[in-house]
Amino acid sequence: MTVTAFGPPGQSAQRLLKAEVLQPLLERRRPRRVLLLRHALAADMTLESSWPMQVIRLGDGDGPADRPLRCSLAALPFEAGLFDLVVLLHLVGDGSEAVFDEALRVLLPGGELVVSGLNANGMRYRLGNRAERFPGIRMHKVIGRLKSRSFVVVRCLRAGLMGLSEPILPCDWHGLVLPCADHIVLHAHHHCGSTDGNVPRFQRVRATGATSVAFESCSNRVTAS
Repeated sequence: MTVTAFGPPGQSAQRLLKAEVLQPLLERRRPRRVLLLRHALAADMTLESSWPMQVIRLGDGDGPADRPLRCSLAALPFEAGLFDLVVLLHLVGDGSEAVFDEALRVLLPGGELVVSGLNANGMRYRLGNRAERFPGIRMHKVIGRLKSRSFVVVRCLRAGLMGLSEPILPCDWHGLVLPCADHIVLHAHHHCGSTDGNVPRFQRVRATGATSVAFESCSNRVTAS
């Protein structure tokens, strides 16, 4: 069990997310394409790899004009089933958001999803979220939506004031999240062998060696100017 210190807003949680979840996941799965979606006011994150890996970063709202691709996160301009890993930073509340559905749509069958944000029951969200206005994660609702879409929650990390890092209990557990945990990180794996009628319908990814495949696969969806 790892104890994390409560530092400047989001910094300790960001380090925990990268060190405990993302980098080990990258080393284990060695994904080819990663999509990182974040709130406009959320800190960006770098990901390292020793193999060819394309990482696309998109921010919500009116971000810098020099981004290579600007679009609405509620209508991502990518084909379905394109990314091995999708990361959502401070964008998910209860899982009913359009960006959440879009993240699942562009994820490969058998892919990995990581959701990070403030705990809706934590003090950081209740008292210190006025400037950023990040959504607060309602963990049980998000887990319920993931299960209905044939995802298995692999880990749940909690960080913040007196926050603890620990494996999640079985995914059908519906206990309470400690109010003193300010940040939550959920890592879920898509179980593509399920026969559940709610399984997302992914398209097959066209094989290619081009590193710009994600940009080349942009659909005809309307992107924001």
